[in-house]
Amino acid sequence: MTATRTGVAETGYANHPSASSSSFSPTCSPSGRSGSVVAETKGITSTSQIQPSPQSSLRPQFSPGLSALPILKLPLIERPTPALVLAYGRYSSENQNAGSADAQIEMIESAVAANRVPVRNPLLLGVEQRLAGFVKDEAISGTRVSREGIELVEWLITTHRVHAVCVLDLSRSTRLVERTIWLRNLARFHHVEFVSLSENTSSYDDSSKPLFFVQGLVNELSNDQRREATVAHMTVRTAAGYSHGSLPYGYVSEATRQEDRKGKEVKSHFAIKIHPERAAVVCQIFEWYGRNGLGVKKIVARLNEMKIPSPGPSHRREGLVGAWSFTTVNLLLKNPRYAGMWFWRMRRNEVDPATGRRVQRALPQSEWVPMGGDDGFREDLRIVPQDMWEAVQRTLADITRRRAQGKTPAERRWGCRKSSEADHLLSGLLCCGTCGDGNLVLSSGKAGGYYQCFNAGKGTCENKRHVPLRKLEAAVVAVVAELLDDKLAAEVADRTNAKLRQRLAEDPNSIERLRVERQKLERKVQNYLDFAGDGDNSPALRERLHETEARLTQVSGDLLRAEALRRDPVLVTPFLVREQLRDLVAVLRSDPGRSRGVLRSLFPERITVRVQEDGVWVLGKLAVDADGSTVVREFRVALA
Repeated sequence: MTATRTGVAETGYANHPSASSSSFSPTCSPSGRSGSVVAETKGITSTSQIQPSPQSSLRPQFSPGLSALPILKLPLIERPTPALVLAYGRYSSENQNAGSADAQIEMIESAVAANRVPVRNPLLLGVEQRLAGFVKDEAISGTRVSREGIELVEWLITTHRVHAVCVLDLSRSTRLVERTIWLRNLARFHHVEFVSLSENTSSYDDSSKPLFFVQGLVNELSNDQRREATVAHMTVRTAAGYSHGSLPYGYVSEATRQEDRKGKEVKSHFAIKIHPERAAVVCQIFEWYGRNGLGVKKIVARLNEMKIPSPGPSHRREGLVGAWSFTTVNLLLKNPRYAGMWFWRMRRNEVDPATGRRVQRALPQSEWVPMGGDDGFREDLRIVPQDMWEAVQRTLADITRRRAQGKTPAERRWGCRKSSEADHLLSGLLCCGTCGDGNLVLSSGKAGGYYQCFNAGKGTCENKRHVPLRKLEAAVVAVVAELLDDKLAAEVADRTNAKLRQRLAEDPNSIERLRVERQKLERKVQNYLDFAGDGDNSPALRERLHETEARLTQVSGDLLRAEALRRDPVLVTPFLVREQLRDLVAVLRSDPGRSRGVLRSLFPERITVRVQEDGVWVLGKLAVDADGSTVVREFRVALA
């Protein structure tokens, strides 16, 4: 059995994006949330210091030490001892049993212990199988393209850390047919088997492409069918006036029936009712905005000062106080259900195939489903009087119209709505040092813009300080330019060359082995060409010729690099690294569009902006990856 599968998400995997590269590249680790700082700049070299903490309980779980797995010699030319197998498990939603992913891992683990993982590579047949580790994605749909757990699996494949990846069935890896084929092709290209235990399918099979395609198509269609059946069931319940599970703040639901499901009595047919205390809060918000003339920000601050429980998980648990936000109040003021207009399916979620993000699209009124009655109007569920509702909607429409016309500098800059795509150098990288977890967001467009703690706008942080955007960006760029110095370049070069020498020492006969393999491949290519010259020009022959030529090209490149390494073990010079670091600084100063990605690769944790009596201080860690080892520099600078 492997190590315990609880709490391992805290270990992080900061080294994974470029651990197999033999040249300098910045780390691209997940953004952490640590607020630790030091009082002076100093250097640290470590492969384990960057440990991003989980941002939610639904982050992927994985075995500690996966990034420390050795880089294997793939493709195989001799039997390995043992064959390393990675297990992957996933369950779809928070409503499902969280132990289902553990059950998947345990079944794969049992198969590995009994040497029953159905590998097809002849060099792995009969070889002792050993579990290299596991990765789990929890409470996340298989239709999501971007998943941290499956991305870690892909990295372990591309860096040749395992011989095989095993899932209980292909639907656990993804429910999209194109992603199923993509995973199969990725595994084949890197000579790692992707194996389905229950379906007895391996990417190593010559016939695996149609098998993966058919199974992926079945998984995607079954997912669509379940979704359609769920929507049909919810439509029937909704049309009868029952809750489908999502209610605005101010409403609750109560079960009206008991149903027998698989021998268990469960509550069903939930009727919607008004929650008197929360409905009073809703009326007060409309009163403040529509009659007293308070803005949304002032309303948010007042609600938080009064310690009123906010929407979300907190309002479902009595006595737990949450924090109201601008978005929460703004959406509440626009919700037509408070005026008794109850419709379902007014919008539909669609997945952008390019980014994997869910996007809400408005549906025509003809497709709306009334929640009780023919017209969808429920006077028994009205909270806000009609005259108050209309007054608030007129005010909101007037604000939208004025912003579209650009009456103020901020409105002319942002328009009716700010772009959802950050367009500033430090967007998403800054956190408040006062409350510890608040993002610093652009609060004004005057004089180039100012950053302020997001929690301060909600009234839950005492830091009201506005920090000039230009000064903050200039300070961070100056820190990067200062820390990416000759000393750091020399350290990166030394560690990279040490890795290269270590690889050479681990396989002293690699040059002779590659020469022998190249000679064999050259003879094979010539034999195929001779067959073709004699008239045998079958598709099978052409395919084998292309595969052999591709392998010959790869082996020839590996041989050239190994011979160069034998002649001169110092392949990466400090000058070369220094030039690359200068290029990074140049990008920061000249191309803001690309600079955000560069900064995220250099800063594994958010940059802390701390307001003190002696001024504003900027604190953080800068990290540069040296072939799997991370060179870290901590900094603390005052903002001019």
